[in-house]
Amino acid sequence: MATWVINHRFKAGQMGLEMRNILLQEFLSSNYSGLRHLVASLFMPDDRLLAMLTLYYDACGKEHDDLVVVAGFLAPVSAGLQFEVEWNLVLREAGVRHFSHARIRTQGRRICLIRVITHHVRYWVGAGVLQKDYQSVDDADYKLHESFYPYPLCGLICVAAAAKWRDTHNLMDAPIEYVFEGGDEQRGQLMSIVEKRTGVTPVFRNRLKAVPIQAADFAAYEVRYSLRNILVETNEN
Repeated sequence: MATWVINHRFKAGQMGLEMRNILLQEFLSSNYSGLRHLVASLFMPDDRLLAMLTLYYDACGKEHDDLVVVAGFLAPVSAGLQFEVEWNLVLREAGVRHFSHARIRTQGRRICLIRVITHHVRYWVGAGVLQKDYQSVDDADYKLHESFYPYPLCGLICVAAAAKWRDTHNLMDAPIEYVFEGGDEQRGQLMSIVEKRTGVTPVFRNRLKAVPIQAADFAAYEVRYSLRNILVETNEN
């Protein structure tokens, strides 16, 4: 079974200091922020790293085409808080309250969201597996099906990649908080596996209450699109 991983390190984008200060003041004066509430509840310092990850499951009617993808971003807590303001500003200008692929259709709006992501994100990662490949693994040799469902498998790969990036960049003293979108299937197995491998209990949050999860959904969709073109076409050929 081939499990595919995509990762990348972002370079900082450009945004005027005056605009960023205005956005930050707007954030600080807002009535409620799901991410700010999460940061406060977990007593996170500004230099702690947040890994915001989400699942994208594409069921296109044919079992062998089903593709499970987990993808997201790694950023310092302080960057995540500023990210929330700037992301919401783009959505407000588009006339929507929450991101969805159906609501943000124009290339210009998507480019604006990508700029917000690249300005604040240090690293992004995605992993995907075809159901056909997953089901074809011989359990007599690997015991895959009794150890990992597709979603926890992809989630663990992303967690490992994020930790490797941190260690490679000599940030071992910066702990990572793993935040996944809530409501996904097999979250119990994912929580157990991540806690066992990292010693950190992952947190699950609704995308409407943790804005960076919406960006993770954006990433998961794009990773799924790319991997599906590679994996499905390769399997069909």
